[in-house]
Amino acid sequence: MSISIDNLVGSINYNNLIVDNNGNLGIGTLTPSQKLYINGKVNMEGLLLSKENLVGIVGYFARNTVPEGWLKCNGANISRTTYTALFNAIGTTFGSGDGSTFGIPDLRGKFIRGWDDGRGIDSGRSFGNTQISSTKLPNNTFTTDNPGTHRHTSTQPGIFILKRYWFPSRAAFIPNNIQQNTSLAGSHSHTITGGGDAETRPKNVALL
Repeated sequence: MSISIDNLVGSINYNNLIVDNNGNLGIGTLTPSQKLYINGKVNMEGLLLSKENLVGIVGYFARNTVPEGWLKCNGANISRTTYTALFNAIGTTFGSGDGSTFGIPDLRGKFIRGWDDGRGIDSGRSFGNTQISSTKLPNNTFTTDNPGTHRHTSTQPGIFILKRYWFPSRAAFIPNNIQQNTSLAGSHSHTITGGGDAETRPKNVALL
């Protein structure tokens, strides 16, 4: 059966399928408010697609504003009543708020890491846990082209030396600033400053 809707006045209702005079097609509703308004679930080749299954998805956008139906992952506390479906999906994993609100993830300036879920690569992590930055210790041994054997010059304080001769004893004073060398590779430390950054990170781009 086919229905032409050219120059349609009023609406055509065929059981649960309706096309109104604004060109809106409704399935399961008599008052469609969009070009395609479906009140219920859609089965696409056996794949169950419903609003409940999509709530809680995190997406990236190449725009700095959120589209309708989305929230920024900025760690805000939002109403459990206004966002009931989202609260039912994620609960208080990202913050319990004040009892009437709940927290959403704060992904600003962070990377998303797949939950280990018992695999053992990132063991000990709980779901939704935030991990601080860290730098892995190197597995290889560092060497230099020169072992760095050297000496340091040190300054000794002035001392008195008692000299004995056939005549009465005399004391001799050796002045300050006597320069002496340490033995090779004497125990010492060096401080390395400058270079590097405040974190370890791969090349990245900032998206909403």
